[in-house]
Amino acid sequence: MSWVSWETILSSYDRGGFNFGTLRTKNWDLLGKWWWRLHNENNTYWVKVIKSIYGQDEGLGNSHEINIPNRNSIWQNIQRMGVVLSKWNISFSTSFVKSVSTGDETLLWKDIWLSNVSLCEKFNRIYRLDTNQEALVSERITKDGTSWTVNWRWSREPTGRTA
Repeated sequence: MSWVSWETILSSYDRGGFNFGTLRTKNWDLLGKWWWRLHNENNTYWVKVIKSIYGQDEGLGNSHEINIPNRNSIWQNIQRMGVVLSKWNISFSTSFVKSVSTGDETLLWKDIWLSNVSLCEKFNRIYRLDTNQEALVSERITKDGTSWTVNWRWSREPTGRTA
């Protein structure tokens, strides 16, 4: 069996190491990935299970305090990533744009898929007029051959300035 020192594993390539980085950084990477997936994979089974256990806010109250009974759980560490990143002034949720694909897993108004902010933030006044603010992209935007159709459903017709 060959043993490699941690120093070699963690050292950069130019120092003869494996460029693995620190374990803390790798842990933050993985926790951040799961945090992002939780907030972007709305229709997956595992997200539905988490929301059924911890509620629609996934254990975060309106105050963004972590409300999970077992303070040492992996889930609590995943949820903490959002709080930690916001303290570092890193908007993890807006650092990535979601790939729409068929639109079956992308919320039209709340997911970030068209620019660097969600449509509900960018166009709040017309967002408030939508009869289904949880609508998926596929429910509102359809393609028929080469033309696109947008199926708006307003509580009343928008008037005036919409931004």
